[in-house]
Amino acid sequence: MVEKEKRPVKPLKVTTISGLDIGPEELKEKQRSDMTLKDLVSKPVSKGKPQFVVKKDILYRKYTNKQGDTKIQLVVPTEMREKVLSVAHDRLLAGHRGAAKTLSRAQQEFYWRGVHEFVNIYVASCDLCQRNVSKGTVPKAPMGKLSLISTPFSTICVDLIGSISPTSDGYRSAYLLKDYK
Repeated sequence: MVEKEKRPVKPLKVTTISGLDIGPEELKEKQRSDMTLKDLVSKPVSKGKPQFVVKKDILYRKYTNKQGDTKIQLVVPTEMREKVLSVAHDRLLAGHRGAAKTLSRAQQEFYWRGVHEFVNIYVASCDLCQRNVSKGTVPKAPMGKLSLISTPFSTICVDLIGSISPTSDGYRSAYLLKDYK
């Protein structure tokens, strides 16, 4: 009888994202110790609402989107949320998109309570985005009406112009007087 060759046992495949290098055991521990996630497991399930499921001791959010597709999102502990947004917003392929696109990218795989506000604050406080955002143009102010002045020197404007190159007498400033007549 020919003995069959035993195949080696394949290791568990864990997908890691650059910047989110964490193993399943560490993730389980962080989820268990996070006080903001404690009540999610015991939430009652109602029709049409997202539900929270535990698979292999890891907490996920399960919901059906508008197209009718069922999605599963990993529930992110508090201390990892900024790293998740860093991957969704700051990385080279993320492209420092706005809040809506960063939120969409993060929600493809991840969930936590208050994710919308967290993303808005994160993107608004991104230094690189703030330095490179288009400032737009200043809108034109509407024209105002000026009252007519009939007496000379009844309305004047005085200004001091300073730090100019010295005159032959050594003066470095000048007064400007304007009559609005």
